[in-house]
Amino acid sequence: RRGLEQKYFKESFESYGINPNIIGTEISHTANQYPNTIQWDFHNVKDEWIRNVGVVYSNSFDHSYKPIDCLDAWMSCLSTDGKCVIEYSDDCDTKSGKTDPFAATLDEYREFIEHKYMINDIITNEGLTDMGKTHKGLRYFIIISNR
Repeated sequence: RRGLEQKYFKESFESYGINPNIIGTEISHTANQYPNTIQWDFHNVKDEWIRNVGVVYSNSFDHSYKPIDCLDAWMSCLSTDGKCVIEYSDDCDTKSGKTDPFAATLDEYREFIEHKYMINDIITNEGLTDMGKTHKGLRYFIIISNR
């Protein structure tokens, strides 16, 4: 929402001497106030993104009002060896509400994703220091590729 993920990824990659182009999308009218952030509905794709993105990351998939269309859109952006990483938390993603319309268990996520795509791995943040103010506790990172 405030470009924090973009900042984190940018700093992490730079620590390895890598400087990728990192863009975050935010539907809010305040999006353009933050570095590397554009105002955009993540259900939509820009033509230049199609098959041209190495990594799509989101900790907001539960915000999707059309999860099938959303995942299809993200997956269409991946380059041949690209990966989509969806962050999942039992704490958040099983609770549906106005701003989080998609709720599912981790097993339901697996079933939903594997219907059309391949899950390469699911890793956790277990043993790592929690740096954020939200999404505290155990989180899962579902790593997905096209078949």
